[in-house]
Amino acid sequence: MANPTGEVKLKARGLDYRLHLGMSVLADLQEQFGDKIDEVLSPAPTGKLPNLKVMHAIFLAALQRYHPEADRWVVDDIISENQNAFADLLSSAFPAMEDADEGEGKKKAAA
Repeated sequence: MANPTGEVKLKARGLDYRLHLGMSVLADLQEQFGDKIDEVLSPAPTGKLPNLKVMHAIFLAALQRYHPEADRWVVDDIISENQNAFADLLSSAFPAMEDADEGEGKKKAAA
């Protein structure tokens, strides 16, 4: 069975983590950060880092549905052990970001 929209499964610390980036999480983040969240959800200009505070908050919020006990340090471990974690999480939440040409099977860069 495929993951529901907005969900991705990742491993860190030898454990499985299920992250959910759905409407509730996005609404909470938008309330917390306002339009700054748009900066992170859009591709960063070449050579520029995204807002790391917002990026960290996205991961921590995405963990809360299935791992409410997760602390801020698990975010570091997830990111360090999964190089494409952020792009995978955004792609799961926004499947329309996938390339329109299904034959190529490529996804557009999310971050």
